[in-house]
Amino acid sequence: MNRPNFLIIGAEKSGTTSLYHYLNQHPDVFMTPEKEPFFYIFKNGTPAILGEHIDDDVFLRTRIKSDE
Repeated sequence: MNRPNFLIIGAEKSGTTSLYHYLNQHPDVFMTPEKEPFFYIFKNGTPAILGEHIDDDVFLRTRIKSDE
């Protein structure tokens, strides 16, 4: 399964959508099919970062998908 190498984080109207589309055109860069995969999510009111509060496999299957 492909996983992103980095996250693009920015405020609204700061150019993150353009950056996402430019990077997505490059053959050596994997971008998630969803522009906003909700990598930082909340569980019971507290931030849950990958692997902290939820199962890694469940998170990856539901949020980060490859084209394979």
